[in-house]
Amino acid sequence: MERLLFHLVIIVVISLFGLLSFALFTMIVNRRKTKYALRASEEKFKNLVDNIAIGVCLISPEMKILFINKKMREWFPNIKIEDAPICYKTFINPPGEGPCANCPTRKTLQDGKTHEFITGGPVEENVVHYRIISTPVKDVKGNIVAAIKLMEDITQMRKKEDELIRLASFPELNPNPLIEVGLGGKITYINPSALMHFPEMHDPKVIHPFLEGLDKIADEIQNENKKFAVKEAQWKNKIYELTLHLASPRSMRIYVTDITERKKIDTLKNEFINTVSHELRTPLSITKEGLSVVVEEIPGKINQKQKKILCMAKDNIDRLARIINSLLDISKIEAGRLMLVKESINLAEVIKCVASSFEARMKAKSLELRLDIEKDLMIIYADPDKVAQVFMNLVENAYKFTDQGYVQITVRDKGDHAECSVSDTGLGIPREDTGKVFEKFEQLGRTPGGGEQGTGLGLAIAKTIIEMHKGEIRVESEYRKGLPAGRHGTTFIFTLPKPTSEEIFKEYVEEGIKEAKKRDSKISLMLIRLEGFTKLKKRLSEKELHGLLKGVENMIKRTLRKTGDIVVKDTGEVLVILSGCDKEKALIIEGRLSQVLDEYIQDKKIKIPIKFEFGIAVYPDEGTNDSDLLDKARPS
Repeated sequence: MERLLFHLVIIVVISLFGLLSFALFTMIVNRRKTKYALRASEEKFKNLVDNIAIGVCLISPEMKILFINKKMREWFPNIKIEDAPICYKTFINPPGEGPCANCPTRKTLQDGKTHEFITGGPVEENVVHYRIISTPVKDVKGNIVAAIKLMEDITQMRKKEDELIRLASFPELNPNPLIEVGLGGKITYINPSALMHFPEMHDPKVIHPFLEGLDKIADEIQNENKKFAVKEAQWKNKIYELTLHLASPRSMRIYVTDITERKKIDTLKNEFINTVSHELRTPLSITKEGLSVVVEEIPGKINQKQKKILCMAKDNIDRLARIINSLLDISKIEAGRLMLVKESINLAEVIKCVASSFEARMKAKSLELRLDIEKDLMIIYADPDKVAQVFMNLVENAYKFTDQGYVQITVRDKGDHAECSVSDTGLGIPREDTGKVFEKFEQLGRTPGGGEQGTGLGLAIAKTIIEMHKGEIRVESEYRKGLPAGRHGTTFIFTLPKPTSEEIFKEYVEEGIKEAKKRDSKISLMLIRLEGFTKLKKRLSEKELHGLLKGVENMIKRTLRKTGDIVVKDTGEVLVILSGCDKEKALIIEGRLSQVLDEYIQDKKIKIPIKFEFGIAVYPDEGTNDSDLLDKARPS
């Protein structure tokens, strides 16, 4: 019996030893894999940073240089990283005894914010000038562990700026084209450079793009109290930036700069961001889908610890997806490719949809999401996806910087516009920082802890979208240090205009005319009116009427075979713009639409008799501006 027990003990010990050996072997293999992966990742990072055309260095809290990239080694070949040199003794000539008062790195290491500094002084021979940007590196607890210092050589740019300032008083010597235009677009002065680059400028037969729309720009400068205006113009396969300045109430100066190469670089940059973002999206989607399948236990059961880890991974994939989308959006904005697809929408529905997407996250953080919407039906004319994105970005921002209390969305109908606000009970923003909140890549770090770090693009994107809708946005904030709980930390207030149907129609017609001019083609305006609309408004509720008009709009969209712009408002009129369409084709389309709409009304079984009236006007045959075309298109 004792021998049997002894053998059993031996077997158990051997089995345990085998299991431990296997576990140890697995751990060693995994560690090696991790080591190789980290090494590969480190090499990729090093190659990426080394090939950037600006200087990059890592500075410790003691102001020691921990890392420099290839460009920095070219600029400062005597730096020995192994000696951990002090940055202000290395980069400054002669070496300083301490960091200068404007040192951005020192400021970043003190307050954890991004700082920028441009070296001053006259541009002398053999003196190099830099633009320096310093940004913090934080650990998981939010402690500052280092600063990343980016340096760009701007010596040549400074020289050009100084030269332009010197030449401003001597237009004859200015190497850039300069044109002065009087009333009625008549050229009163053109410097030698402009005459050399644009000899046809004096030719009365040539309609030069530099001289188009000057009256409108002059009004804009005066009415908005601007010092100057900037616009772009294309001429002979080159792109120019025009800086327009009112020299006097009767004349305007145009300073011309060739920005063709800059535009090419911008295009390459945007294409790179697009390519990288799209390439990342596919593997992210596959990974997220795989994680979702496992979390939902479709392949088999998992324990709570495993589920928690997988959910964390899924949340971080969602966060990365949001970052990628922000990069794509900012890329489109900078390239001027962010387009609005406007339609009549119920703002209340958009907000409720956004709120529902935050429910789970708010609950997990013990935050309350409050809605204070004045009307259940608040119709505005806007891009529904872009408006939803504005609310998503603002609520996301409030959620990120609020640890207790609530986030509130408020909407008020102000007649000609809707006033919206997103407020929180978070820490707030210091007064001196409120002017920077809408700047790209600006992260003010309102959260006291490590927290989720964003890209600093959400508010910049929101501002652009609102301004594209001809609205305005501002921020009000109380820095909550020492304030009692329950006070609002930060409130973002913005407006969305509610234009009249006439204003909407004119906007569409104006765009249609521009496109027709570019393509040298015709467009047909078709106005469809609901006969007896005033009586209809009295007999149907606001919601029923909106549903009816929306249905009419959708039927027209389905029937049109070519892409057309359609607008519906509660005036009982529908505008259809048919591109590349003459009167004969427009009349054929009218017959088809009349039949489809009559059938739609019959199918809806609406007891009130509804008839449609049609009117057509063709550009340029029957009018060359929006007002004339709309007047002629209205059914008599």
